[in-house]
Amino acid sequence: MSKVIHIQNNVEGFLDEFASEIFEPGEKVAVKLHFGEPANPTRLSPHTVKSYVDVLKEIGTTPFLFDSPVMYNSPRNNVESYLSVAKKHGFFDLDCPVIISNDSYPVETPYLIFNVCRDLVDADGVLLLSHFTGHECCGAGASIKNAGMGGVTQETKRAIHMGAQPLPVEKCSACGKCQEMCPTGNIERTEKGVLFGKTVCIGCSNCVYVCPEENIKPKVAPFDFLLALSANCVLKKCTKLLCVNIMKNTTRLCDCTSNPGQVLIKDMGVLVSRDIVSVDKAGYDLVFKHFEFDVFKILNKKTPLHHIKEAQNLGMGSLEYKLECVE
Repeated sequence: MSKVIHIQNNVEGFLDEFASEIFEPGEKVAVKLHFGEPANPTRLSPHTVKSYVDVLKEIGTTPFLFDSPVMYNSPRNNVESYLSVAKKHGFFDLDCPVIISNDSYPVETPYLIFNVCRDLVDADGVLLLSHFTGHECCGAGASIKNAGMGGVTQETKRAIHMGAQPLPVEKCSACGKCQEMCPTGNIERTEKGVLFGKTVCIGCSNCVYVCPEENIKPKVAPFDFLLALSANCVLKKCTKLLCVNIMKNTTRLCDCTSNPGQVLIKDMGVLVSRDIVSVDKAGYDLVFKHFEFDVFKILNKKTPLHHIKEAQNLGMGSLEYKLECVE
């Protein structure tokens, strides 16, 4: 059973001891994070990130901040502009290199070729610094999403979303369940069945999951499986890993959007683990306990458990964990 540490205060003091058990002096450590959309008010701040950078420096490693460009229309969809965003947000003031890159190694699978980011896998270790938030495609995301979507190139991000889009439906009872669960209103119900293309498909695979006749199939595989598989491809090439989920300013949507919605939970501390599945499951459990129901399944029409379970099925970690609370 994996161990997950829940830290309420003095994160730096405890993390120093924990990180020194994993990383060694002289090693180059990638801090994989999401710098956030320019207008997003709840994204991770440089002040927060500095605490983790300082810990890595104190134990003698050489940290750098890393992310890859996004696939959608944003100032973060190319290297030069994304670097400008990171600089404007204040991340260049941390006395730590900031790298935005699409350089990659291809990893072939029976489903897709995942182009994993070269800077991550070439580093001696990776600290996944993830902001636990809601997300339209996976209900909510943290470490698995940070690695699976942020640890691959633009091309692979697009391939994951497109590969999860539904194929045209040949048989349909027109029950309307898929239409009800589509977060973008992309499905139109007709007398003959359902049609896709009313608005835009983000490839969340909700329609695949809810079809009672199982007549809706993805082009390649469901989104949650492809996301977990992508993370697995990234982390299989990473020799040392530490996952940190920041459970603060948790919103309905993620830092990818300018308007993430209201803050659902202000501060539930920080979760730390070497097990990427356990740390995300612990985050889900904390939020569930707070609301006493799966708030993301209600707000985003999807439970985060889909991709977390897929990651466990791939052997990336365990849903079972021991939570150690540190005040």
